[in-house]
Amino acid sequence: MASRSRSSRTRGSSETLDLVLVFGVKKLPIHLDLLEEEGRAERLNLYHLSQAVYRETQVEPSCQKIIFRGRTLFKPNDLDTVFMNSSLSSLGLRDGDRVMVLGRKASERRDSSESKGSQDSNNPLTQLSSEVDAICGRCEQHISAVGDARDLASLKAGKKCIMGIHEESMKLLEKIDSTPAREDEDYRKQRKSLVNKLQALLDRCEDHLDKVKQKIRTLEQDGRPS
Repeated sequence: MASRSRSSRTRGSSETLDLVLVFGVKKLPIHLDLLEEEGRAERLNLYHLSQAVYRETQVEPSCQKIIFRGRTLFKPNDLDTVFMNSSLSSLGLRDGDRVMVLGRKASERRDSSESKGSQDSNNPLTQLSSEVDAICGRCEQHISAVGDARDLASLKAGKKCIMGIHEESMKLLEKIDSTPAREDEDYRKQRKSLVNKLQALLDRCEDHLDKVKQKIRTLEQDGRPS
């Protein structure tokens, strides 16, 4: 069977793209078809992706942050700018790629704002910073262990651990994204630093997961005992 092309597909005058949307612990398939989108754009762009994210998650574009391979593709400040016309293909998106969205539904934001009055006034990033450092340390331990693994059982166990780290990292990103904005420059720098560190960790997890999966496939094809 011929392998499916990793690029976006063109059907007649229509461009299509199939992606996996990571939203919290959910992985949602999304299908984009230029013929079905509003407007007269010539290529699928960030506006189309943002609208598809809204349809699947009910997170409004004004509250979305869309991340691809550790890079922020879209954030609320990008609304109503020419950046929204950037084609998805020019940003490197291909069939089967995963994109992550951070943001909360309107109902969740209302619940959060009602409870803010009773929250601790101390810096909420202090505890989150400790959690980020801890998960980075655990990730390195698991990656080192799975790098030395040579049998199926160890590789599969390592794969499960790295997937767990990946899931925890996404939850931490959501926590950081939900922290209240402040005018303090040091606070903003700390927040950005934590986000960058987690995005790099997610990239590292995904890279090693691909390598582990390939090792597992090779061993299974060779029929070696587990």
